[in-house]
Amino acid sequence: MLERGIVVHGQVLAQTDRVMREADAWWRNGERGTMPRGGLVADRLVGHWTAGNPRTGPTSGRRVVSAMKARKKPNGDPLQVAIHFVIGWDGLIWQTADLGIATVHVGNRRINACSVGVECCWPGTVENAKRLGCEVESVTIGQARGVRVRCMTPSPEMLEAWRWLSDALVAAHHPAVIIPRQRGTMTKPGVMEHCDVVGTSKVDAAGLLVAAAGVIG
Repeated sequence: MLERGIVVHGQVLAQTDRVMREADAWWRNGERGTMPRGGLVADRLVGHWTAGNPRTGPTSGRRVVSAMKARKKPNGDPLQVAIHFVIGWDGLIWQTADLGIATVHVGNRRINACSVGVECCWPGTVENAKRLGCEVESVTIGQARGVRVRCMTPSPEMLEAWRWLSDALVAAHHPAVIIPRQRGTMTKPGVMEHCDVVGTSKVDAAGLLVAAAGVIG
């Protein structure tokens, strides 16, 4: 059954009905890919791109969750990975885990424990988009760790949804979610991206999501 509203510790935040939730597109507490917050509040919002097709429509969230739950390590063991939100190329938003629990979405336990992870249905780099057979109508230059990244220009609908979600979480007024409207880093709370995590080789989202969020710093 489709439900609506952002959930924190089982409570629905007011004025967040835009966000959808489905039982078959959800990580439960203790499920593979989740972890305790260890007494930490969620004070960082971390943006990702799926590096997959620009999914649209009412099944996008479910399909991303299903694909993530099916991921495996090179040796065939299940991969520990999960996410809190999925944003479709068309701007639809799904919550996929309660914000009261942490999800494993970057390779740093401390950042996972204090963050909210968001996957955007976006091929990412121009090279990856072409490999997937996506038509690249325009190119945007981003930057990850000082390196220029040629990106398939994100859709206006997806960026608007990301901006709305960022604003909603910054304004959450919940003791378990305190995300300031500023540029986040490894040592400073706020809005950041996967490429900002020290030690990662990921380039998502080349600074484009942080820029779209309109944060300070």
